[in-house]
Amino acid sequence: MDSKSTIRSISEATNELYKRLEEFGAEKRVITGSTGALWHGFILSLVRNAARVTEIPVGLVCTVTSDAQVAALLACISAGIDWHALYSGDLGKPDWQRLMGAAMQEVSALPIVVADADGVASTSELLAIARDLVVEHRAGLLVVDHVDPTTVLTQRRGQEAVDEVRGFRRLARELNTPVILHQHEPDGCGEPTRYFYRASDLVIALSDRGRVGGQDSDQSWVRATVEKNRCGLTGFCDLFHDHRTLSFREIGRTA
Repeated sequence: MDSKSTIRSISEATNELYKRLEEFGAEKRVITGSTGALWHGFILSLVRNAARVTEIPVGLVCTVTSDAQVAALLACISAGIDWHALYSGDLGKPDWQRLMGAAMQEVSALPIVVADADGVASTSELLAIARDLVVEHRAGLLVVDHVDPTTVLTQRRGQEAVDEVRGFRRLARELNTPVILHQHEPDGCGEPTRYFYRASDLVIALSDRGRVGGQDSDQSWVRATVEKNRCGLTGFCDLFHDHRTLSFREIGRTA
């Protein structure tokens, strides 16, 4: 295991988070960091639901979010509370009670193992961490939340993206374990998508189609499109996304 990464169960991370919150209370800002609300909410909702429904361990590799942040965001999704309020230390008493009660208990019981890989940049290191989650921690699903800060994509960087995806494809086949690789697309740069499509078996792309109920609304209409390698668009699903709670629910319009 690379010295830059640590692996803990979500139960361990949640217990540590609980102690910190209990010590400082709802008025103190004890959780720091930020999140790309749309994709982070989607990835964490997927991880949470997979762990709840299948009861099979889910391995989550995070390069920009600590395991304590993951535990906090999962608890917010579970309790249906505003994650901004938790991060800013502005959580009301009813929400605080829901968070510290049933939500923390639910998250702590989930079969999720988190690899905190902040500072790990190379594909070989990420692959080694992912392998360890399957071999040593028996993960039946791997989710790699790898946000690439690259804003200018050169041809060489595009080939690196292809090599990264192919590396995880080989790992998935070798270990007979599905892998979901989240790659952030920098604003105004559509090139990463083209390279990703070339190397991936299946691509799920999220697009924010606008606010529901006006510009000040906390809800958006989000379309999740599914494309299969060499086959193009195979379908889509429309969702409501609540930016406060990071939650998603199906509208019912699919194709």
